[in-house]
Amino acid sequence: MHKLVYVLTIDDLGKHQAWYFPMIEEGGYDEATIKPANEAIISGQEFVLEVKVDFTDSLGNEYMGFFYHGESELSLLQPCMYLGEKAINFWFGIVEPNVQELEDLSFPIYAESLEVFG
Repeated sequence: MHKLVYVLTIDDLGKHQAWYFPMIEEGGYDEATIKPANEAIISGQEFVLEVKVDFTDSLGNEYMGFFYHGESELSLLQPCMYLGEKAINFWFGIVEPNVQELEDLSFPIYAESLEVFG
């Protein structure tokens, strides 16, 4: 199974909490292709991972989303949070935020990523 990162859904994250970019594998995958990760696949490899994240706003509302694993700066994490089925990207380096979508949120927003592999 593989898909493009920008069509990842809540259901996908529910089934697989970590996804990797298989660009270094054979098969001609492009930089937007991701596949479900497991410990055996990524063990000893230098894959870029996207991991499931639980977001909570200042009112206690919970949302699911993902960000890049192993980064520390917000611009590198490229967090993405789902409002219903709509993905809201908080990496504003290229894409401007939709102000109407942000009005429904109560800032600050906190993120927690749980351990997926041992």
